[in-house]
Amino acid sequence: MDKKLNIISLNKKAWNNVAEKYDNANYSKLNPAIDFFCRELPERGSILDIGSGTGLPFAKLFLEKGFNYLGVDISSQMIKIARKNVPLAKFEEISMTELNYDKKFDGVFSHYAMLLLNPEMFKDVARR
Repeated sequence: MDKKLNIISLNKKAWNNVAEKYDNANYSKLNPAIDFFCRELPERGSILDIGSGTGLPFAKLFLEKGFNYLGVDISSQMIKIARKNVPLAKFEEISMTELNYDKKFDGVFSHYAMLLLNPEMFKDVARR
Protein backbone atom coordinates (compact mmCIF):
# COMPACT_ATOMS: atom_id res chain seq x y z
CA MET A 1 0.00 0.00 0.00
CA ASP A 2 1.46 3.37 -0.91
CA LYS A 3 2.05 5.99 1.77
CA LYS A 4 -0.86 8.24 0.66
CA LEU A 5 -3.41 5.41 0.79
CA ASN A 6 -2.10 4.26 4.16
CA ILE A 7 -2.54 7.75 5.65
CA ILE A 8 -6.07 7.95 4.27
CA SER A 9 -6.93 4.50 5.60
CA LEU A 10 -5.55 5.34 9.05
CA ASN A 11 -7.50 8.62 9.13
CA LYS A 12 -10.72 6.87 8.16
CA LYS A 13 -10.27 4.25 10.89
CA ALA A 14 -9.41 6.87 13.52
CA TRP A 15 -12.40 9.09 12.73
CA ASN A 16 -14.77 6.12 12.73
CA ASN A 17 -13.49 5.26 16.22
CA VAL A 18 -14.07 8.73 17.69
CA ALA A 19 -17.32 9.67 15.94
CA GLU A 20 -19.53 9.41 19.04
CA LYS A 21 -17.15 11.49 21.21
CA TYR A 22 -16.67 14.07 18.46
CA ASP A 23 -20.43 14.57 18.28
CA ASN A 24 -20.45 15.84 21.88
CA ALA A 25 -17.74 18.48 21.45
CA ASN A 26 -18.49 22.17 22.06
CA TYR A 27 -17.44 24.58 19.32
CA SER A 28 -19.32 27.71 20.45
CA LYS A 29 -16.05 29.68 20.65
CA LEU A 30 -15.91 29.48 16.85
CA ASN A 31 -19.21 31.34 16.32
CA PRO A 32 -17.50 34.71 15.59
CA ALA A 33 -15.34 33.05 12.93
CA ILE A 34 -18.39 31.36 11.41
CA ASP A 35 -20.26 34.67 11.33
CA PHE A 36 -17.31 36.33 9.58
CA PHE A 37 -17.10 33.50 7.02
CA CYS A 38 -20.83 33.73 6.28
CA ARG A 39 -20.75 37.52 5.82
CA GLU A 40 -18.24 37.04 3.01
CA LEU A 41 -20.61 34.78 1.04
CA PRO A 42 -23.57 35.70 -1.15
CA GLU A 43 -27.02 35.27 0.34
CA ARG A 44 -28.14 31.66 -0.08
CA GLY A 45 -24.67 30.81 -1.37
CA SER A 46 -23.24 27.32 -1.50
CA ILE A 47 -20.80 25.89 1.03
CA LEU A 48 -18.61 22.81 0.78
CA ASP A 49 -17.59 21.60 4.25
CA ILE A 50 -14.51 19.37 4.02
CA GLY A 51 -14.35 17.01 6.97
CA SER A 52 -17.90 17.75 8.05
CA GLY A 53 -17.86 15.25 10.88
CA THR A 54 -21.16 14.74 12.66
CA GLY A 55 -22.75 17.85 11.17
CA LEU A 56 -22.76 19.70 14.48
CA PRO A 57 -22.55 22.52 14.86
CA PHE A 58 -21.46 23.70 11.43
CA ALA A 59 -23.96 22.06 9.04
CA LYS A 60 -26.80 23.12 11.30
CA LEU A 61 -25.48 26.70 11.56
CA PHE A 62 -24.97 27.06 7.82
CA LEU A 63 -28.46 25.76 7.04
CA GLU A 64 -30.02 28.05 9.66
CA LYS A 65 -28.30 30.97 7.93
CA GLY A 66 -29.92 29.95 4.63
CA PHE A 67 -26.92 28.49 2.79
CA ASN A 68 -26.90 25.52 0.44
CA TYR A 69 -24.67 23.02 2.20
CA LEU A 70 -22.71 19.92 1.24
CA GLY A 71 -20.66 18.16 3.89
CA VAL A 72 -18.06 15.56 2.98
CA ASP A 73 -16.22 13.24 5.32
CA ILE A 74 -14.11 10.10 4.99
CA SER A 75 -15.75 8.45 8.00
CA SER A 76 -18.91 6.42 7.44
CA GLN A 77 -19.69 6.71 11.17
CA MET A 78 -19.41 10.52 11.08
CA ILE A 79 -21.72 10.66 8.03
CA LYS A 80 -24.23 8.32 9.69
CA ILE A 81 -24.40 10.54 12.77
CA ALA A 82 -24.48 13.72 10.65
CA ARG A 83 -27.48 12.51 8.66
CA LYS A 84 -29.27 11.84 11.93
CA ASN A 85 -28.24 15.17 13.50
CA VAL A 86 -29.01 17.38 10.49
CA PRO A 87 -31.44 15.50 8.22
CA LEU A 88 -31.99 18.49 5.90
CA ALA A 89 -28.29 18.75 5.05
CA LYS A 90 -26.60 16.84 2.26
CA PHE A 91 -23.62 14.66 3.22
CA GLU A 92 -21.33 12.45 1.18
CA GLU A 93 -18.79 9.88 2.35
CA ILE A 94 -15.62 10.65 0.41
CA SER A 95 -12.00 11.39 1.14
CA MET A 96 -11.03 15.02 0.67
CA THR A 97 -8.16 13.73 -1.47
CA GLU A 98 -10.70 12.37 -3.97
CA LEU A 99 -12.88 15.47 -4.35
CA ASN A 100 -13.64 16.24 -7.96
CA TYR A 101 -16.76 18.38 -8.26
CA ASP A 102 -17.71 20.14 -11.48
CA LYS A 103 -19.82 22.49 -9.40
CA LYS A 104 -18.20 25.58 -7.93
CA PHE A 105 -18.91 26.58 -4.34
CA ASP A 106 -19.18 30.12 -2.96
CA GLY A 107 -17.29 29.06 0.14
CA VAL A 108 -15.19 26.13 1.27
CA PHE A 109 -15.02 25.44 4.98
CA SER A 110 -12.83 22.97 6.83
CA HIS A 111 -12.58 22.84 10.57
CA TYR A 112 -9.47 20.87 11.43
CA ALA A 113 -9.64 18.14 8.76
CA MET A 114 -7.24 19.66 6.25
CA LEU A 115 -4.67 20.22 8.99
CA LEU A 116 -4.21 16.44 9.09
CA LEU A 117 -2.79 16.39 5.58
CA ASN A 118 0.89 16.55 4.81
CA PRO A 119 1.92 19.71 2.89
CA GLU A 120 1.87 17.99 -0.51
CA MET A 121 -1.64 16.58 -0.02
CA PHE A 122 -2.85 19.89 1.44
CA LYS A 123 -1.78 21.74 -1.74
CA ASP A 124 -3.53 19.16 -3.92
CA VAL A 125 -6.82 19.36 -2.00
CA ALA A 126 -6.71 23.17 -1.85
CA ARG A 127 -6.27 23.36 -5.64
CA ARG A 128 -9.40 21.32 -6.25
